[in-house]
Amino acid sequence: MPKKTLKTQLKYAEKLRKAGKLVQAKSTYFECCKLNPDDYACWQAFGQISYQLQHHKDASTAFQRAISINPNLDKLYYQLALSQSSLGEYVAAERNFRSYLMMRPDAGAGYWAYARLLHDWGRIAEATENYQKASEQVPNATMLHLEFGIILQKQGRYDEALEQFLKMQALQPDHASVYNHLGNVYRDMGRFAAALASYQKAFALAPGDEAKFHFYLATLDESRGEPSAALSHYDKAIALDENLADAHLNRAVCLLLLGNYKEGWSEYEWRLQHPDWLRQRHLRVTDRPRWRGESWPEKTLLVIAEQGYGDTFQFCRFVSPLARHFTRVLVYCKPEIAALIELVEGVDEVIPAGRQLPPEAFDTYVYMMSLPRLLATTFDTIPRDIPYMYAPEKRVAAWRGRLASDGLKVGLAWSGSPANAKNVLRQVALSELAPLGDVSGVRFFGLQKGPGSGQALSPPASMRFTDLSNALNDFADTAAVIAGLDLVISVDSAVAHLAGALGKPVWVLLYTPPDWRYGMAGEASPWYPTMRIFRQRDRGDWTPVINRLQTELQGLAG
Repeated sequence: MPKKTLKTQLKYAEKLRKAGKLVQAKSTYFECCKLNPDDYACWQAFGQISYQLQHHKDASTAFQRAISINPNLDKLYYQLALSQSSLGEYVAAERNFRSYLMMRPDAGAGYWAYARLLHDWGRIAEATENYQKASEQVPNATMLHLEFGIILQKQGRYDEALEQFLKMQALQPDHASVYNHLGNVYRDMGRFAAALASYQKAFALAPGDEAKFHFYLATLDESRGEPSAALSHYDKAIALDENLADAHLNRAVCLLLLGNYKEGWSEYEWRLQHPDWLRQRHLRVTDRPRWRGESWPEKTLLVIAEQGYGDTFQFCRFVSPLARHFTRVLVYCKPEIAALIELVEGVDEVIPAGRQLPPEAFDTYVYMMSLPRLLATTFDTIPRDIPYMYAPEKRVAAWRGRLASDGLKVGLAWSGSPANAKNVLRQVALSELAPLGDVSGVRFFGLQKGPGSGQALSPPASMRFTDLSNALNDFADTAAVIAGLDLVISVDSAVAHLAGALGKPVWVLLYTPPDWRYGMAGEASPWYPTMRIFRQRDRGDWTPVINRLQTELQGLAG
């Protein structure tokens, strides 16, 4: 080895790096840092090679050291943010991305990486804004069009997503994945013939990828409302590629939709291998064993509420039976629902997301959506005792006077989360509910939060309508309002699940093809005894559903 001077060591490290000997190169770069600890370039080089090796903790430390020496070098903040993103340190990464973009407002790569962080974090609207900025700076990046199109598609912004995929096609007209993504957006738009043609084009370009071809055909069958046909294609896809997580997860949903819960719950564990799951680093636990269903007397279990609000409202019923296996049960959930979850029987403590929890606080953990499988739940053994959720009594009392009204008191929710890809199918415009206002003796209360709540500013003229959106600070407020109502009418959303869990009568406007938890037919819900389902017959056509709701509401109001 050459004599250890900084110059020779740097040359030697670079030679090792170019030769692909990255571990040795990293060690040599670190020697450079020790020879000259005040040289930011040495720490930057050590950070870069560490990042390349996916040694993100070392990379983060190195870039922070480099910044302390040279705080004016913009690229260091970008590199640090990338390392922190890889560690799941979202808050710190965001701070450094913002610092970088303040110094380099024209840096398309910075907006792109920041958009990825926000996407992983679940901040979909902000991620979309940054993808837009990135695409303006880097107009010819194929992967950028792909990622931007995917996030637009997830929000139901299909025309915009299609535009991004067509730009991708223009850049790579002979790439099979382009046509698969075009097929996906055509499928979600209900343009099934165009979707099939796109999938066939992709298969013609990549005939060796037969597993994905069957997978995409299965998704097309699902969108047509044909789960049995979809299962056949998923089975073929899995036979060709047994590790295709997408196929396993979608197969699980079909099984659950058809009422085969035993096999469905088992397949549903594949969600933990899905790319959308893997990007949620903040939900991962690595230093404690995952619970497998055994009894751990005198131990503490952490239950992680992993998905949306409605999923947590539906599945928190499974926490109560855990008392026979553990001394204490903690639940990690979003802050907006913490005040409700702490009132669920069997919950000893709630940990709001974002609060640091020392590893010694629990002995083992489980993801909430895994509980039905671990508790051997079948379609016939779903716990149906209601209510199993409760509104805080003080809030119920505080809301009672504000809800005073003659006649029937009905809550309305017309949209779910816009971050849900199915929201474009499940939502209904408040104006479409105007026929309900023709029923005399009814006072309507707007329970809608989020972007859709703006429609409450101009409700149908025939409705006696009170908008509560600005007064609902969290779901405990929503629960307190529901407790004082006679009926909730909602699309498939967290509000519908909350009403069902509270034991309140709830009528659900359900799109087609339906979400798995509602089954393929019938008015009754296997999950909520007080729920009544009003099913859409034709995709996107709410008129018959609303007319039927009007008739039933007239009968209830007398």
